[in-house]
Amino acid sequence: MKAYYIILLALLAVSSNAYTQRKKKESKKVVTSEQTVKPDNVDFEKEKSNVNISVYQHIPYCGGAYPDEDQLNNSHPMTNTDFVLINLKDSSKTIVKTNASGTLELNLPSGNYAIQETFKNCSFEEFQLKNPVIKTGDYFQIGDEECYKTWWSSYLGTFTVVSHENGKSLIFTLYSACFTGNNPCLYYNGPYPP
Repeated sequence: MKAYYIILLALLAVSSNAYTQRKKKESKKVVTSEQTVKPDNVDFEKEKSNVNISVYQHIPYCGGAYPDEDQLNNSHPMTNTDFVLINLKDSSKTIVKTNASGTLELNLPSGNYAIQETFKNCSFEEFQLKNPVIKTGDYFQIGDEECYKTWWSSYLGTFTVVSHENGKSLIFTLYSACFTGNNPCLYYNGPYPP
């Protein structure tokens, strides 16, 4: 919602009185999935979101009885969760939040964007302090600093908005592993429960 107001304020700031007059005279057009409307021809105040991203958390199966299909494909929507929306052209960042269904409803002009987890929205040094390796033992291997830099700089997903298209939907999934959670730089090579 915050991203919506920022975009709306920016659009209003650059709009001229002539543009507003022209918009009032134009008849409203219904935009279908086959049609596209350039961002500068869209009244963002009245249009719905043009990008909907459903975000899921995958739950790994970590042993026990033989799994059924639901256990192997177990995931749940990440409801009311903050993420960072990054404009890849100028690296500007905005905090966005999923709704009660785990969906980011975004209204964006054309451009290239990325979604990143909020815990990565810091310097690499802060990231290392916030994500210390807490698992140790014979069955765990710790990745090197390069692995942690790659993890810190990675995105949950990227996407491109070519034009204002209502109904563009994406699915991004956060994955984790048994015994190491979301840390891809910590490896478990021990036994699993029977």
